[in-house]
Amino acid sequence: MPNTVLERATAQLGGRDEALGRKQRMDRDARFRLANLENWRRENPNSWIAVYDGRLVAVERSRDRLLATLRTQGIPLDSVLVDFLSEEKPILIL
Repeated sequence: MPNTVLERATAQLGGRDEALGRKQRMDRDARFRLANLENWRRENPNSWIAVYDGRLVAVERSRDRLLATLRTQGIPLDSVLVDFLSEEKPILIL
């Protein structure tokens, strides 16, 4: 039986290899999102997007509709990257 928080979390994710694979997929999806963010923002302002497995899999105007679309497509909600494409660029204060 897992004793530490890390061991319990890893077990819940299906083991070490599955957890590592999930992290790598999420990292790839985050890089893909970042590389395409400005184009998507221009094409779909004020919309919700979902990135999964290196692809843009859904674009909807409401978050609830996006989640419904993902469920219909059978995409696991715990493994998808969801973001809102605000028409206004965020202001970064450094």
